[in-house]
Amino acid sequence: MTWAGRVVNVESRRTSRQALIVMEAQFVDESGEGRLVWFIHRRGRGPLPRAPVSPGAYAVVSGNAKRGARGVELHSVTLDVHGGGKDSLPAPGSELPPQPVYALTDGVTHTRLVGWIKAALERHTPMEWLDDPILRAANVPPLNEAVRALHLPHSVSEVEPARRRVALEEIVSVYTDAISRKEAAQAAPAPRCLSERLSGSDFHERLPFTLTPGQCQAIETLAAEMGRRRPMRRLLLGDVGSGKTVVAAYGALSAVLAGYQALLLAPTRILAEQHARTLSRLLAPWGCPVHLVTSDLTGEERGRVVAQACEGRAALFVGTQALFAADVAFPNIAFAVVDEQHRFGVAQREALLQLGPLHLLSMSATPIPRTLAHVLFADTDVTILQGRPPGRVPVDTRWIHPSQRRELYAFLRREVKRSRQAYVVFPRVEADDDGVGGVIVEAKSLADQELADVRVGLVHGQQSPSEQERTMAAFVAGRIDVLVATTVIEVGVDVPNASVMVIESADQFGLAQLHQLRGRVGRGTHQGYCLLVTDPQSERAKRRIQALRTTDDGLSLAELDLELRGPGEFFGVRQSGRSEFKVVRPSVDQDLFRLVSKLSPEALKKAPRVEGAARS
Repeated sequence: MTWAGRVVNVESRRTSRQALIVMEAQFVDESGEGRLVWFIHRRGRGPLPRAPVSPGAYAVVSGNAKRGARGVELHSVTLDVHGGGKDSLPAPGSELPPQPVYALTDGVTHTRLVGWIKAALERHTPMEWLDDPILRAANVPPLNEAVRALHLPHSVSEVEPARRRVALEEIVSVYTDAISRKEAAQAAPAPRCLSERLSGSDFHERLPFTLTPGQCQAIETLAAEMGRRRPMRRLLLGDVGSGKTVVAAYGALSAVLAGYQALLLAPTRILAEQHARTLSRLLAPWGCPVHLVTSDLTGEERGRVVAQACEGRAALFVGTQALFAADVAFPNIAFAVVDEQHRFGVAQREALLQLGPLHLLSMSATPIPRTLAHVLFADTDVTILQGRPPGRVPVDTRWIHPSQRRELYAFLRREVKRSRQAYVVFPRVEADDDGVGGVIVEAKSLADQELADVRVGLVHGQQSPSEQERTMAAFVAGRIDVLVATTVIEVGVDVPNASVMVIESADQFGLAQLHQLRGRVGRGTHQGYCLLVTDPQSERAKRRIQALRTTDDGLSLAELDLELRGPGEFFGVRQSGRSEFKVVRPSVDQDLFRLVSKLSPEALKKAPRVEGAARS
């Protein structure tokens, strides 16, 4: 809210917290009066801080409007004091210029900061570096106009084009960084992973199941790229249960049979153990050694595995970040897999690439819309794994009204009596202001009431990693019937016996998250059920829930999620391993992503690095 008027009086009072002072100013205009409120931290025992404004001052104020005990209140107030008196204020009914809101620190007021910014813009004009045709195609102003409009706008209509100009800067920064990484990766040759012992048909025939056409195509792509000296950089995107692991198995086997070492990096110990078991079984016909490396590996067994790694023995090493321990080395590395790559940051990726020139396969079940993928993964070739293994029954997805919870949990108990397991997911750990329960309280309530006759476990993000892993291990082992959780379980272990996924307050999740959670069930021979408990009020929310009920294609859902969700809510970018954008709004800036992805690297050679932009 922005308001023009006069300060009548100013008063201050202490709170129960001695270091916190509340200052209030009575503010009036022709329509009435209200109060301006500041919460100010007092340092030491010195005098009270000076009030941000004096009685009698005319000003334009902006802030968060609230209904207080004495009428309208403005909090987080910013001021534009008009020394010319009443006549200097904007005329009644005129459009007031928008006021930027800055994050302030002790001793810096909004007025002082705005003064500094004005002085800086008067002395220095940011230089435009993008060519005019690019600016015209993006329909954005030059950089100097955009920076001025963001800090000192004359009208609201200036702000959005200015934001888009800075967003274009961020997107270009991400794109050029990715291109630079791609060029650097190709500077040194990688080992050629060819072996007479392995052919595509031989690999297919020795597997205990039939590959899908998508898996066959992905394996053919890996075989061609790993047979060259040029380092492979490939991202394998596929829905939960689409069969990404067998593609990784082929790559690892190619490297090991050619005499090299291979790694598979997983985000959790349980997932690493699961991969080690699965890959040991798949690769047994070729006698491929598979070693597990986690923080739990100690003593003589750890010494043996570390020795084989450091000696360069050809084998597949599966593990967590323990693979990067100081005493572990892989001098003969040729191939690496990063599973659930969005769970790892820049440091882990760099540590992996520091091992030497190698072929790198990243895998993720997080669907990324094509619009964004061309820019976010410009340093990587992307394979989208379509289809699912034969015999996998689609999950039955249903929309459940909250009034039907009794019937829902009765159904869940029946599934447990049939020796099945289930998940119940809540959106947050603690209850929110809207009364949606937190997982801790709700887990106890379920264990005491609706699920009193079954074994209930709890896992959430505020628990320690070891506590989370103990609970998940108990669920995998069948010692827990119903696991109550937050979204920490959206990426993780394969529990074929889990048949029911209950998602409470489903409208508070993104479509990509809901799709990921749904993928946790129906992974075995039993019919899977995903029960979405919600009472959506808007047509947009209803459309999202209906879309999840009618399609199981993750990429299509990601595209819809990008279209429907508001700025700052988009799931894919945040979960793609990149830092969050500061200015870019993926839901409304798709045209900028498309524009940048079509630009040649030569057109962007003079791109500056933008601090705070997304990085991989």
